[in-house]
Amino acid sequence: SELSGFVLGIGEDTVFVLTSDDRIYGLDKRTGSEKWKIYLKLLVEENDHYSLYPQVIQLSESYYLPVVTDCPNGQSLRFLKIDENSGQSGLTQCNTEADESLVPLVVLGDQLFAADESFYNLNIEDGSVNWIIRSPRDISSSFAKLNVLDFNIDKGVLSQQMVSTPITETNREVVEDQRWDILNSSIKKGFLFE
Repeated sequence: SELSGFVLGIGEDTVFVLTSDDRIYGLDKRTGSEKWKIYLKLLVEENDHYSLYPQVIQLSESYYLPVVTDCPNGQSLRFLKIDENSGQSGLTQCNTEADESLVPLVVLGDQLFAADESFYNLNIEDGSVNWIIRSPRDISSSFAKLNVLDFNIDKGVLSQQMVSTPITETNREVVEDQRWDILNSSIKKGFLFE
């Protein structure tokens, strides 16, 4: 039989396919035959909204798919855990810190780095937030913008530049560059210049 859909990812023995009727099929990588299927609408409450990020993440024997779903306190970024062989699946708990505005960026081990106006590190297995680097806008109204200059996974460094609104007599902007250790959420070094 023929299946029409979008390939979300490829596992050891399985191709993960999302169809237009909101089902995820696990197809045998060698033969193309159906191993299992997941009805996404059965994983959420009736009339709840959900959306998927087309990024299958492998951790050990399981695969995870970022999903935004309705939760009691708004929408939340969660993870759908899928067993490659059986198709058994389940969602991580709702998390108010990880709302629908987060955009998944990159995976490193069992961690997902995501961003909105701030930068987040999430545990993929349980959906918890390990740490957040808050945008300066959340800290002080004097900061006008946050620019990510570089995100180096190999070195474990996020470089950002913050530009403040002029608040001195010279009316000059103050720029601060910071380098974050992304695995530990600590500043490696930072400096100010005008």
